[in-house]
Amino acid sequence: MLNDYGINVDWIAGCIVMPLEENTAAGYNSVMVPIIERKYGKGIWSEVKRRARADSESASVPVKLLVPKISTSLLTFPVPSFADDIPPPPQPKKN
Repeated sequence: MLNDYGINVDWIAGCIVMPLEENTAAGYNSVMVPIIERKYGKGIWSEVKRRARADSESASVPVKLLVPKISTSLLTFPVPSFADDIPPPPQPKKN
């Protein structure tokens, strides 16, 4: 879409889609889809899908996904558990 039509496609969700994300995308698309169809014709979506399939079938190398590096500080935060709420045992009494 970007190379052929100058349209940037933003993926806003992954496996889990929150209602706010879905509603925001639906609102945006309800405005942009008619504008894009008016400019390029109603058949743009099927043409883009057809070309994407043809390009992926003719690719001689597998597609490499780029995953951004995640900060390790996000992965090492302490996870609370029920054991955190239990006070330590009392100290033994000296006789």
